[in-house]
Amino acid sequence: MHQPTDAALHTPASCTIIRAVSDGHSDTDNAGDSKPEPADAGWPRRPVVEALVIFGISAVLTRILSDLAGLSSFFAEFLFTLVAAVFLLIPYLWLTRQRRSFDAHALTWDGWPRAVVLGLGLAALTAVPFFGGYHLWRTQVLGDTFEFSWDNYRRFPLEMEGAPPGLGDRTRPAVYAWRDGGSVFLQWTAGPGRHRLDIDLDARGGEILMEKGRNYAQTDDVRRRGAPAEKVTLVSSTTGPSIRRARFRVRGGDGLALAVRLDKKSVTADILRIGASRLLPSAAGDLDENAHAVVLERGLWWAPMMILLQLLVVALPEEYFYRGYLQTTLGRAWPARLKIGPFHVGPAIIVTSLLFGLGHFIIDLRPARLAVFFPSLLFGWLRDKSGTIVSCVVYHAACNLLVQAAAQHYV
Repeated sequence: MHQPTDAALHTPASCTIIRAVSDGHSDTDNAGDSKPEPADAGWPRRPVVEALVIFGISAVLTRILSDLAGLSSFFAEFLFTLVAAVFLLIPYLWLTRQRRSFDAHALTWDGWPRAVVLGLGLAALTAVPFFGGYHLWRTQVLGDTFEFSWDNYRRFPLEMEGAPPGLGDRTRPAVYAWRDGGSVFLQWTAGPGRHRLDIDLDARGGEILMEKGRNYAQTDDVRRRGAPAEKVTLVSSTTGPSIRRARFRVRGGDGLALAVRLDKKSVTADILRIGASRLLPSAAGDLDENAHAVVLERGLWWAPMMILLQLLVVALPEEYFYRGYLQTTLGRAWPARLKIGPFHVGPAIIVTSLLFGLGHFIIDLRPARLAVFFPSLLFGWLRDKSGTIVSCVVYHAACNLLVQAAAQHYV
């Protein structure tokens, strides 16, 4: 999934889940694996139908929210919070209506210290093979290059993360700037008619390394040789609503100053939009009125914020829905498990993992999103092993944070 903005922490979604989880008291034996509930003898297939209906409702709602994000800046800014609310409220309201036990669905804090240790231990155990597989995927499949540097961890604001929707709009002048991995992306159009559009970039003591679109650079060394420079101006003259693109990295320095001019007139505050939420420059950084530029600072402050976001806005809602509700419900119909060493897998875990992958694909229509099926198998095992989703939340968040840590070094 695209990474959420810090606006996600301004909603009561996380409070809802914590209150819901704490309603129950687990009767699970924390010393060993929790036992699946037996299937209902009168309605052997009802749990499967119910689970698929509930999943279908959530899938439709999350797809609608994703589409609305492409039409409205409000939905774009709060997309991940709204999706989290769907994953929290649907099972919570349904289980409450059916008067089912929350602790029977692993929605309990009981045994959380052991669950946290289990989740962190599995993260440590799988970190090396994860990094190996991720490196092969980025270098051999995507053709990226690995360039490690501690400076890569100094990142731009979270508001800058992720490509915004509506990039194909050519009806009016627009400039989009966002960050993905270790690179900053620009896409712009001057709209219909004949116009000149200039984008001024200033690394503020650092260097700009153009990766794509250097033919638009005004400086010869940058345009011809791709030489690094502290300041770069991208110039494009258009006779129609064409779309131009550029990609670059910032090395060193304390941030990036970005200014936009249309036909020599400053329009930074009017047509520049930042990140997946398409924020105004003043909402994503410091708007320098004198220089007509927005300053996007780089730093390490993002790390604790990202940990909280991954735990409370991403991992917790998803595990509540998929491992807490779906896997438990499917397990009533399919309690069988195949033991593989210390691990086990069964139809309930496999089907839940398939739905987990499908759910990610529905929100972000890229086949690569289906790959979450594989770590989901371990999420399912952790839920059964610990008897609480706390272990799944910890490991889920750890996996996402490992991706964040590794992605900074590929270009």
